[in-house]
Amino acid sequence: MQFLRSLFCLQGLDNRTRFFSIYSAVYVIFIMLISAFTGNIFVSITLLALFTPILALTSFRRIKDAKLNINWVFLPNILFVITAFIIIFSEQMSSIYFLIISALCFAVLLTYPSVKQK
Repeated sequence: MQFLRSLFCLQGLDNRTRFFSIYSAVYVIFIMLISAFTGNIFVSITLLALFTPILALTSFRRIKDAKLNINWVFLPNILFVITAFIIIFSEQMSSIYFLIISALCFAVLLTYPSVKQK
């Protein structure tokens, strides 16, 4: 229960390790489930609606931890949503490689050190 509460929490901070583990787990699970439900658009969009807030909240906490501008939340998440829509509606597994672009955008947040050590 603590894991779910910390996943959807707006308060607190995300250090680099926690941020990396959450967003890599979301990407791997998203790829596996999208591959399993290829052709079922409703399930795929439901998965996207579930994973996007998780990535947005962890990005928000990471930005608070690194003391960055709040606008950094939007670019990685918008890229993830656009890429996910391309994957869902093209129904070709080769389009999963587009997730590398949004993953690199999320990885930029890993380069900034934490301001507070907790």
